[in-house]
Amino acid sequence: SNITILIDGRPAELSGMGLDQLAASSIESIEIISNPSAKYNPEGMSGILNIKTKKRTFSGVNGMVSVSSSTANRHNASANINVGLGKVNLFTTLSGNYMDRKSKGNTETFSDILSSLYPNDNQQQEIGSKERNRKGLGGNIRLGADYRINARNTLTISVQAGSWRNDQFNYTPGTKTYSFNNTLAEPDYHLLQTLRNTSKSNSLFNQYNGTLAYKLSFPNPKQELTLDASFDYNTSDGNTRTERDIAKDSSDIVNSIQNSQTQGHRYNFDGQINYIHPFTDKLKLEVGYQGKIRSSFSADRQDLRIYKLQDTALDFNYVENIHGVYANFMAEIGKFSFQVGGRFEGANMYAYTISENKDTSFNYPYFRFYPAVHISYKIGKKQELQLSYSRRVNRPQARNLNPFIDYSNYPLSISFGNPNLIPEDIHSLELNYSLFFGKTSLYASVYYRFTDNIIRRYTDIDSEGMRITTSLNYDRGTNYGIDLTWEQEIFKWWRFNINGGFYRNITKGGLNADVNTEGYSYNVRFNTNFTLPKFFYIQASCNYRGPSYWGQSEMRPFVVAEVAIRKGFFKNTFTVGLRLSDIFNTSMHNSITRGDGFETTDHNKPLYSRALYLTLSYKINQGIKPSRKRSNTGESSNSEMELDM
Repeated sequence: SNITILIDGRPAELSGMGLDQLAASSIESIEIISNPSAKYNPEGMSGILNIKTKKRTFSGVNGMVSVSSSTANRHNASANINVGLGKVNLFTTLSGNYMDRKSKGNTETFSDILSSLYPNDNQQQEIGSKERNRKGLGGNIRLGADYRINARNTLTISVQAGSWRNDQFNYTPGTKTYSFNNTLAEPDYHLLQTLRNTSKSNSLFNQYNGTLAYKLSFPNPKQELTLDASFDYNTSDGNTRTERDIAKDSSDIVNSIQNSQTQGHRYNFDGQINYIHPFTDKLKLEVGYQGKIRSSFSADRQDLRIYKLQDTALDFNYVENIHGVYANFMAEIGKFSFQVGGRFEGANMYAYTISENKDTSFNYPYFRFYPAVHISYKIGKKQELQLSYSRRVNRPQARNLNPFIDYSNYPLSISFGNPNLIPEDIHSLELNYSLFFGKTSLYASVYYRFTDNIIRRYTDIDSEGMRITTSLNYDRGTNYGIDLTWEQEIFKWWRFNINGGFYRNITKGGLNADVNTEGYSYNVRFNTNFTLPKFFYIQASCNYRGPSYWGQSEMRPFVVAEVAIRKGFFKNTFTVGLRLSDIFNTSMHNSITRGDGFETTDHNKPLYSRALYLTLSYKINQGIKPSRKRSNTGESSNSEMELDM
């Protein structure tokens, strides 16, 4: 969780491609950097995923067209086309998708609440089922050009536009609340109320993006200067209609219809300057600057007041400014290699709320230094040790800060953001070991992370049994454990890898969140690949995740397996792929949330998690030529996964 996504080494917004709109056919590999150097932005608790796209060529016409469909009602189409015209390369990406996702579940809550109707009862039980249906339709187009000014100067410019519509239907057919005395051997249950809740919503999201990138190369190929700038603007417009029927007895039925409207816009600006200066082949310096401006506005309106805390009209403004400079020094001395650096940032979070009841503002300026140290030692030619430390930050998102109350599940529960959240402060320490012999690779990682002001969801329950959920800064969180990976090539056509982890999560609450939870977690993943003659490929995987603990909540274990095959035709120009997800239909999201005087159990099952996917792809002039050069950043837990399927 809380990872940073890069595309070709740049933040997703600087690449001109959002993660959700990135066509799978354009991806070559994924690089994992669990403890990044000072060169990278310190945001994200768990490191970086760098998505590497296939390189564009400067001659001829090439690209790929793909369509996919599934029994889970997910359908996609994309086209990536490049036209090389000497010094200029024109490129475009077009994509469209449609999805229809359904799920069913049930919820049960026990709470220590005294009943006014039944004075001898000391506990309540709430039990009910739920259904959800989410539909989405959208498309995206990106146009750009690479201009190779000369051998040392390259300029890239791109623009992007996309639009997506989402419809959601939530239905609670009949949630019943009972009162009883839990001290009796055979309690007598008394029905307090029955609730039927129907919520329908639709939203429209539009996004516009422009990027500019410049690269200056020097006679020394390891020396370079890059400048990147991106501006992103999006708008959103949504409406929700909620119908409630509450029956407390045969003569007391309350009906209500509530309409809500949300409108908003957001813009982000991101600019970077990075310079690499090599003093020798084994000694170099990286320096740079990065500035970010994030601004968002939302206006929420509701036509019916149904709760004492409710604002029927609320405007929320949020602005965040971040400016940072970094220096990273890299050296190799014998069998040792070093990276020592740091980033100094000045930032300010500002939130302003206009509501019926009260106008509020929040201002939080802060300055932080983020050091990062990496030391590697090569034990012969086949073994290596890496020790690293870094300080990182996880900043709250605008949606976690907006205090407008969501009443779609009222009177069972309400939720809202907290404009007083402050960033998490993370300290990460890792020791990694790698061993290569023959066709076998082994990796081991021991890590420890300590987080101040850790952000977690917090749920309380009022005197009437309604759950109230928001986000809070807990005092601190601790996470430590071990990861093991075994990669093996059995034959040239058969290879597999097994990865497992065992770790412990501890969360300590503070004055406003007196929660202390801890537990052990574990996970195991197995993946195997078969590369057969005549462009025939098979891949199978199985993933088991043990319990995990996040603040008040415990996520229950689950296991998921899938298999995929791909066949190439006409010299692999045309490919057909089949994938069966969730083979044993075991995907299930179960959780238990515990608080002061209550416990909630939640079960949720995706209805079409087991589905068959069909993908057809056609390469134009052998497709986008991939680059097989693998990077060597020298940072801890740095590996790449080629996307075969």
